[in-house]
Amino acid sequence: MPLLTAATAAPELRDAVVPVLDNRGSWLSSRNPAWSWVHAAPPDSEAGDAGGWASLPTEKRAVLIRSLRKSDPARARDLLDSTWATDPAAARADLLATLEAGLSLDDDPLLARALDVRAAGVQGAAHRLLDRPPGSARTWRLAGGARGR
Repeated sequence: MPLLTAATAAPELRDAVVPVLDNRGSWLSSRNPAWSWVHAAPPDSEAGDAGGWASLPTEKRAVLIRSLRKSDPARARDLLDSTWATDPAAARADLLATLEAGLSLDDDPLLARALDVRAAGVQGAAHRLLDRPPGSARTWRLAGGARGR
């Protein structure tokens, strides 16, 4: 795509290019490492307000969560939680998987709620994450169940 190639060569064009990319352009850029700048985390001001977060495409929200999990895991979890009720199941599953970075027991309440979602992808992502941290309620229950046999 000539537009992505031009903006890769001239970084000053990037801020103008990203807003005009449609879903295909966003998808295409995810297939070429040279165009990874398209999916770079948006500025904090964009993520800081609920309207900015809610309007971002799922791919950019996932990038933002991964980035925030390194510095502020609670903020990343709060952003995910802020649109949880309105996000489609596919987006929930994709975004839930991003919690892996910086996973802690503080994530258990959101992950437990994810188990109530009927979509298999969401439940599967929640189970995988709930099984990871030592001391999580699910790990404790599974260990207790194994000892009781």
